[in-house]
Amino acid sequence: MLVSCDSRSQSAANPCGALSDMPMTRHVLLASLTLLLLALAAPLTTRAEEGDDARAKKPAPGPVEALYMERQYEKALEAADKLVAEKKVDPANEYWAARTLRVLKRFDEAAERFRALAKRFPEAEDAPNAEIDAEISLLGKMPEGEYSDKDRTFAQTIGARLMEIANRHADKPEAQARALYIGGNAFRMALADKEAESAYGTCGALKAAAASGYPAKCTLGLGTILSRNGDDDGARKLYRQCALQDDHASTAKRCSRSLSRMELVGLPAPELEVETWIHGKPSPLASQRGKVVMLFFFATWCPHCKATLPTLPGYEEKFKGQPFQLIAITNNVKGQTTESAKLFVQDPQWKIDYPVAVDAAGQTTIAMEASGIPQVILIDKKGVIRWSDHPAYLKDEMIAKLLAEPGGA
Repeated sequence: MLVSCDSRSQSAANPCGALSDMPMTRHVLLASLTLLLLALAAPLTTRAEEGDDARAKKPAPGPVEALYMERQYEKALEAADKLVAEKKVDPANEYWAARTLRVLKRFDEAAERFRALAKRFPEAEDAPNAEIDAEISLLGKMPEGEYSDKDRTFAQTIGARLMEIANRHADKPEAQARALYIGGNAFRMALADKEAESAYGTCGALKAAAASGYPAKCTLGLGTILSRNGDDDGARKLYRQCALQDDHASTAKRCSRSLSRMELVGLPAPELEVETWIHGKPSPLASQRGKVVMLFFFATWCPHCKATLPTLPGYEEKFKGQPFQLIAITNNVKGQTTESAKLFVQDPQWKIDYPVAVDAAGQTTIAMEASGIPQVILIDKKGVIRWSDHPAYLKDEMIAKLLAEPGGA
């Protein structure tokens, strides 16, 4: 799933709180999904998050891992290459060498080293994961911002290779689930929703891999696919199912949050509670009846909001001359102030020519379940919430559908 900044958990060390999945508007697939894929690259045998027992049993780190953990990446590579020259090739050291290359954004070299590891040690427990990590490394090459047709074809090719890996390792359900999940994310990058649904659906049913957490993540991923395609009831059902799963608590929490957003769909939108309008004319929702309103929730400290902002003028251009209104809402938390927000929106790089409001003590954010930013909420001509999710999941067709519906002031 995509990375979202959470105004409730953001910190200086982690400006977006916990990672949420990817793995993207119809034409814009954010780098956040790629960041998520990279974050999921740890092998199944190196899980520091499994608890005290697992940590107690974990052997001391090898020389390459130790340097990696100290963020001495160049020295880690030197140590790995020295071991290879001395013909002391070890799968653990090679794994951390490949991880190091990926951190240094030498993605092709990382993929090559992961594949060499899997080929040289085919019987190693993590050989399948090395194959998966090779594909994750290549996904790191995906550009920020808009994805071209060539980029989407590249992502779809990687998704197809991950499906092959999943099929080859059906006897290793945890590795199979991981390949299916990353494959589903890659397909979602490519806007290949049918393939993504198939991958997520197969993964979500792998009960033997429940402890890995990937089936729960796949259930969440499938819910987002259904949501962005307008199947609200199907999405709610999956979010409820996922929220009740105990196998992966952080994923269950994200599912609960997604379910809360979905529960507002179909209800009248609450009026905006605004401290002040810092750009454009005041635009209360009551004055927007007869228009389709896109609310964009953001913060000045949120990197993924900054990645999305340049794409917003494109909506105004696409729906120019139609009853469409874009409004941005920001909440003053985590050091942001009204003055700093005002200076931020005046920066010409964002090309903001639409109304921007400062939330009144978070009241609008709370009322609209918009704590996970960036977030978009679509309100129809009658003032009813019709869509609420990460902007990466929004399709132009959804806005066009609402514009075609009858309704007036």
